Amino acid sequence: MASRTLLYGLVLPLVGGIAVILVAAAIDLAVLRLALQVAALCAAVAGAWFLSPHTPLHEKQPAHVLASLAADRRMPGLDRSSGLFAEWYFLLRAGDELERARRFEEPLALVSVSGPTDALEQARHVVWHGLRHIDIAGDLSDSLAVLLPHTDRAGAAIYASRLREEVPGAEIAVLAYPEDGQALIRALRADELHFRSPQDAA
Repeated sequence: MASRTLLYGLVLPLVGGIAVILVAAAIDLAVLRLALQVAALCAAVAGAWFLSPHTPLHEKQPAHVLASLAADRRMPGLDRSSGLFAEWYFLLRAGDELERARRFEEPLALVSVSGPTDALEQARHVVWHGLRHIDIAGDLSDSLAVLLPHTDRAGAAIYASRLREEVPGAEIAVLAYPEDGQALIRALRADELHFRSPQDAA
């Protein structure tokens, strides 16, 4: 297969170059020189393309990303009513952020917001308008989840306190990595993302 690719990469530009020379034989020298330069450029580009390895896009993606996208390819990644990520896509992104935090030993916080329907409606609005460009928020129907990269427990507590002030009646819990590492991992792998802050559980 490699030898056939090499053959195509060499023969096709050569044939093209010969054809250009034959056609340009009856043309003046300046036009011939330009035609040869164009032919050489095309030959170089064609040769580089044929000889370079072509890895399909799907082979460059991690296996767990492919599995999730294959299973949910017909499902929207964004909840249109709230503007937040759909649950399946939020969990996919959250898993990647957790792995990044573990690899680079960076803080990461997860905030869960639940409560009555009217409180959740208000929380959706407040969360959406308060997101930083690195934050990841998911609408899980009966709750919201906000992942705060590069945020320790103190920073997450400030965020949760502001949510409590702006959304009366909402129940808000916080987990922080690395302090609550195992609890955070369990929360992200659970069927329903409901958890209590460690201080509340004590």
